[in-house]
Amino acid sequence: MFVTSLAKLRWNQSPTEIIRGANEAVQRLRSVYDAVSKSAASNNVSVETILTPVIEAETEYASVRAMFEFPQHVSPDKAARDASHDAAKTLSSFDVETSMRKDLFEAFSKLDEQITSRGPTLPSEHERFARPTFPVRVC
Repeated sequence: MFVTSLAKLRWNQSPTEIIRGANEAVQRLRSVYDAVSKSAASNNVSVETILTPVIEAETEYASVRAMFEFPQHVSPDKAARDASHDAAKTLSSFDVETSMRKDLFEAFSKLDEQITSRGPTLPSEHERFARPTFPVRVC
């Protein structure tokens, strides 16, 4: 599970905490994606092994991302604004890297095929997440 101390939103981080926190968020989400990829590579494909961990991790990531990006717009401290700007670039670069991962594409494709063959059995929350996520078809 992705829930960590990062889940506690704070708006008074030092520049060092902003950079460190953004890097930790990237590493944590990367480890979830790697686990999902490994699961798919070993044909352990299910909603519980592919979709649920990604939903939980991306929900957490979105919250902490805001915490690290927001200070660039409002902080009176130039060092914090600069660190937040650098963190935003790091996070954006990670998003681009993730969007190009073939292994994740294949993992979601396998799950999509499995769900298609069984019929629409996703809980509504999972389906709302999966609709734009699945690369091949719309749920």
